[in-house]
Amino acid sequence: MRKLVIGSLLVALGLSNGAGQNASSPGSTLRIALVGQALIHEDLRRVAPFAVEQAKGYLQGADVRFTNLETALAPKDMVVEPRTPGVHRTEPEVLDALKDMGFNLLSLSNNHAWDLGAKGLLATIGEVSKRSFARPR
Repeated sequence: MRKLVIGSLLVALGLSNGAGQNASSPGSTLRIALVGQALIHEDLRRVAPFAVEQAKGYLQGADVRFTNLETALAPKDMVVEPRTPGVHRTEPEVLDALKDMGFNLLSLSNNHAWDLGAKGLLATIGEVSKRSFARPR
């Protein structure tokens, strides 16, 4: 298993359904790829397309592909209240890049969740919801 560039860890698990089915039986194995934080501030499809393709390869074949979104999102035109000066604002296209990589499940609960205040937190949740994360492929 290779290390994924955007995360600190890639763990792949194959879990059997325990019903004594052969591992090659359809639906008998749940494959989970867990990646560390995705601290991404720009659309990787634009700035690092090779990384996107590389991630697709690493995540291919997993049923659940999880990462922690380690940033707060807000569209350019949205007025937000940064928690502290210098907090980085991330545009929602970052989610499209993660989706294109193959991720289908995100964690939003981290130390950056409130970086753009309540409006930023709600914007992040809304943008993630629009992209149907946590739904089957």
